[in-house]
Amino acid sequence: RIDRGKMKQALLNLMINAIEAMPDGGRLTLGLEREAHQVRITVADTGPGMPPEVQRKAFELFYSTKEGGTGIGLSIAQNIIQAHGGSLQLTTSPQGTTFIVILPLPEGEEERPEPEASPATRVSKGEEVERTYA
Repeated sequence: RIDRGKMKQALLNLMINAIEAMPDGGRLTLGLEREAHQVRITVADTGPGMPPEVQRKAFELFYSTKEGGTGIGLSIAQNIIQAHGGSLQLTTSPQGTTFIVILPLPEGEEERPEPEASPATRVSKGEEVERTYA
C-alpha cells in the first residue's frame, strides 16, 4: 500500500530538484503511465543536465552541488520509493535530466479500471503535464 504523504514528499523532492536545476527558467514536465504491473512516473527538466561525476553521486546522502544545499532530497526520495518496492533512476543530457520512478501495482490492481479524476486533474494515459518556469 502506498503511503500518500511519503510518496508526495518523494515526488516533491524530485520536482524541487528539477526546478532548481533551471535557474534561468525552463520546462518541468511530469509524466504518468500505467503499465500492466507497474506505474511509471517521470519528472523531467530542461536544465543543463548533470556531469557524469554528479550523476554517480546524485543519490548519496549529504551530496549536493548547490550553495547551501543539504544533499538529502534525492536520497530521501530514493529511500521512500524503494520502501514502496519501486526504483528511482535518472537519465541526463545537456538538454536536461529526467527522473524515472517505477512503482509496482498491488496485486489485483492490474485489472481494476483507472479511477476517475476531477476535470481539473484528469490526465489521459501516457499524457504529460507541463509547466514552464520563467
